[in-house]
Amino acid sequence: MRTSEPKDRKRSGAGDRRRAGGYLVQLSWLEGFPDAGGWRAIEGDRLITLEGGAVAKARRIARTVMREHPQALPKLVGDVERWWAIVDAKLRWCSAAIAGTAEALDVLPLLPVRLTQAVRELAGTTAGEAARVAAIAWVAEPDVLDEIVGWLAAHRQALRVVEEPVGELPPWRVMLALARLAVIGASGKPRAVRERGVDALLALCAVDAPDPFPALDVTRNVESRLRRQNATEAPVPNRSRPRVVPWIVSVATCDDDARQRILAGASEAQIAEALLPWEAWERQHAGLMARANELAAVEFDAKDKAVHDVRVIQKLEKARAQAPVPVSVADALDELRMLGHPALAPRTGSIVRLLAALPAALGPAARARMLVHAVRIAATSEVHEHVEWVWDALAEALDDSAPLELLAPWKRALTTEGRMYVEQDLAEDLKRADVQRLVRVLIDLAWRGQVAREDPGRARAWLAAGSTDEILVADLVAALRDVEGYLLVEVARGALAIAERTVADVVAIAKPLLELTKSSRHYSVRQLSVLFEHAANTGGGWIMRAALEAKQGEALTTIADTMKLLPKSKWPPLTRETKASWIERYPVALAPALRRLASVDPDAERSAAKRLATDLPEPEALEREIAALRTRLGNAGAAKRLANLEARLAKPTLPSPARLTKLAAKLERAAREIGLQRFTSEITRGASARVMKAFGMTQLPEWAMAPKTIALLFALLDLEDADREIAGRLVRARSGPPPWDLRDEQPNREFLAQMRQANVDPVPWLDDTPRTITPRDGEPFTLAMTSDPIEVFAMGAHFETCL
Repeated sequence: MRTSEPKDRKRSGAGDRRRAGGYLVQLSWLEGFPDAGGWRAIEGDRLITLEGGAVAKARRIARTVMREHPQALPKLVGDVERWWAIVDAKLRWCSAAIAGTAEALDVLPLLPVRLTQAVRELAGTTAGEAARVAAIAWVAEPDVLDEIVGWLAAHRQALRVVEEPVGELPPWRVMLALARLAVIGASGKPRAVRERGVDALLALCAVDAPDPFPALDVTRNVESRLRRQNATEAPVPNRSRPRVVPWIVSVATCDDDARQRILAGASEAQIAEALLPWEAWERQHAGLMARANELAAVEFDAKDKAVHDVRVIQKLEKARAQAPVPVSVADALDELRMLGHPALAPRTGSIVRLLAALPAALGPAARARMLVHAVRIAATSEVHEHVEWVWDALAEALDDSAPLELLAPWKRALTTEGRMYVEQDLAEDLKRADVQRLVRVLIDLAWRGQVAREDPGRARAWLAAGSTDEILVADLVAALRDVEGYLLVEVARGALAIAERTVADVVAIAKPLLELTKSSRHYSVRQLSVLFEHAANTGGGWIMRAALEAKQGEALTTIADTMKLLPKSKWPPLTRETKASWIERYPVALAPALRRLASVDPDAERSAAKRLATDLPEPEALEREIAALRTRLGNAGAAKRLANLEARLAKPTLPSPARLTKLAAKLERAAREIGLQRFTSEITRGASARVMKAFGMTQLPEWAMAPKTIALLFALLDLEDADREIAGRLVRARSGPPPWDLRDEQPNREFLAQMRQANVDPVPWLDDTPRTITPRDGEPFTLAMTSDPIEVFAMGAHFETCL
């Protein structure tokens, strides 16, 4: 028992403090100050309407906690007697306020002498009023109050920019919010960051710029009136300061971590610097606007109008052309506030680092616009989309003096309106090391002088496809700029699989594949990478390259689509190793082409002899022809032909090098055609067997063997079970005589009977005879209902839907 008593006491003490803390939570609203005839709680910036019952309840709670938890309370509030004096003073004021007899709440006697003196030194100023209110709010926390009052005293001059009231918001509340933002923060978080953020907010308060877009609309409106066009009422642009000041007060109510992130963003976003040019632009053109409005209100005759108006309209057009890069202060503040959201916490540091790295050469609006862009990207990205890796890599590159052209893909985000999703595209499917490599590729391209709009996406595709050679990737991106089309990762992977990894070879393969993405479904093109990798693994990459050169891309996509119907173990190899000693009989220049032919054609020796018979006949063939000619020497020309053959047999001559090159190309074409045909036949046989099994057929009818039709039947295998079962019934019906629409099945017969009972004649819907119809006010057209399920399937394939 003795050994357990300390633990029991410890457990009891913890429970005592927990219960005492529960009471104190109910009194937390007293951490605030008098405002607008009520009481404003610091937490949540809530203005509380005072009621006698609430005040009496708070007094009972305070007495209860002192009575029931005398051991725990000092550990929670420190000096209990001082704590009670503070609570009592605030509750007395609340009671007096309810009675209408309240005077100014003075808590200075409850403060240490040094703090009292510091507050009194600020008396008579707006900052002094903020200090007095802070004393009421934080009287129970003298250390925090000391920092707030000290900050207010040190920033008296800077705070003059918020001394002018905004709406019903008194300046002292703004000053108090700024002090709170600078001083109070999460434990361990640097105060210097908060102070830099508050300095940026003070600079922003000193600016009173118009909202750029309505400001430009004002010039267009007056121009329309000058042209005597119908113009709506001139818009009144919102000003920046009335938005900024209430926003600051609202941010001060966020939790400590959120405030830290918001202020970190504010410290680097340079929103004030982005708005100053608009303030100057408005001031510069104020006279022009006044003159334009004056002229718009006066009626001139046509001649005078031309003299007066045209010149002013030209100046208005010039003013718009000279307008600074627009930055919406509302958007900037909204996205800054968004940095406080917990979901953005893992990405805030990356955003701030990128903002800090943006060089001044990008212009005064670059950081504010990048803030808006980056926060929106961060807020709309999934957790697994590590867009922050892109920002980290960009920041590191810019810190290392990378050329500004590196940011060309973000030009629209930095200069004009419009959403863009560069980071999400770049980070997709990549590891962090790949993202870093990607940025290095973009740096390489930037040093070469250009980063085109599609360059980042294509570089990402090559890296995601497995290429680790950054120079090769940069060369490929630059070499393919003149080719349109979206580079799928699968396309890049397939090209790398069958290429010889030289820039020229990869480009030669990638170009037709990019063209193919514009005319074929992306799903089918993606399947090509599977075919290409299988070809490369079985020695048939050269067949794929040759097929692409022969513009057989569509055929390859059909083969790839068919392959997926079979398990990988059933895929036949494209080539087979063979010992072909007969190749040695032919010139060395033909050996590579002959070996390829032998790898795809079991009867390659005969195939080669047939194709080379004219230029390189076999001795046995010459002897047979000589023997035949000797029996026909009486025929005209036989003697001359015999002499030539005997000379060739006695002393064979090789074709010229040029001719050998042509013969090698001829053999290469034959090898490609034979290899592709044999592979296609084997794949088709396997897929056809699966179609017959799935649809309960013993053999496929002749009409089903047409290339487009068999492709449709293969595609039906991808349907869900229920849909595939209906498709199978239709295919089986199509194998017999029409009609093929299953009208004789019981559910369909019942449906047709119900239509007839409802006086609806279904015959026109069942009759597929074409009809020509001439509308009253149009050209005649022919209407036909198809009854062929294969045609219906073809329509579904065209629209990529299941009809």
